[in-house]
Amino acid sequence: MGNDGTVNTGPDWPLSNIVNQTHGNGTKIWTSLKLASASDFLMNNNKNTFQMVSKNVINLLKIAKYNGILFDIEGLKFNVKDKYEDFVKAFSETLATDRNSQIEFSTTYYGIKLLENEHAPTAYNISKLSSFGNIFIMAYDMSWYGLKPKFGWKQASPNAPLNGLQALVKNAINRKVNPGKLILGLPLYGRIYICDGEESNDQYGNCTCKEKNFKKKSLDILNNIWQDESNGCNLGYNEISATPFWECNNYENKQQRTQGWFENSKSLNLKINLASNKQLMGIGAWTAHGIAGGTKFDSNIWNLITKYILEGVTNKK
Repeated sequence: MGNDGTVNTGPDWPLSNIVNQTHGNGTKIWTSLKLASASDFLMNNNKNTFQMVSKNVINLLKIAKYNGILFDIEGLKFNVKDKYEDFVKAFSETLATDRNSQIEFSTTYYGIKLLENEHAPTAYNISKLSSFGNIFIMAYDMSWYGLKPKFGWKQASPNAPLNGLQALVKNAINRKVNPGKLILGLPLYGRIYICDGEESNDQYGNCTCKEKNFKKKSLDILNNIWQDESNGCNLGYNEISATPFWECNNYENKQQRTQGWFENSKSLNLKINLASNKQLMGIGAWTAHGIAGGTKFDSNIWNLITKYILEGVTNKK
């Protein structure tokens, strides 16, 4: 994006084959908007530029037959708060005045921020942002609910604990956000931790780490690991966070305690029902390498999501 409001696209745009396949399945397709040097761009421009950018981006989407756009602009400092709100508002106003446009848009919001002090300085005011469009809550990359922020890597932990999700949804609603504008983004991936730390904390489990050593893996991979007898694994389930986990003593033949925390149809059933019970706009999913749907484990998850999409509920148990 140029300071004159021009918008340049990459060589692969607009991925017409994917757009056509998606529409052929009767599904809408969105793209995401990311800004290189976002803070600099926002600080160095004004509402007029933002209006030009919004019109040019939306025009590109219409020509390419996209149905929506997701703002994925992370890491902004508090000093650009007003400029960021002006930028998001520009898109809202452009879409409101474009009678020929059916394009929708949402803004991502890092879920952990909803567990912080409401009055802490941040560039992301969820109440204000939700007045312009929908909010996609990135409710993943979390840790034990109640653990000190920024220290989650020290403990093997759930990626999206149910009690943490309940708290952040409650806090969003308490901050005057219409639940019908909230999308609960859930992880279709998990994390593997090497238990090489010296501390033991019974409150949050017993696998601690010396350094940030976790690796993200897709759910089907994590589910296969504990079933491989050579890895020496035991499967468990944490009821408080509604999260399955395994512990192995020989993962990758390293003869070292390792834990994997992930999701399955049982855990996702409870987390999707949170969105249903609170009458949120819907759910989203973030994957690491995807889940192919070729196994019963994968199919059970996709069937759960499909049931929610079609009926608004899963299996209420």
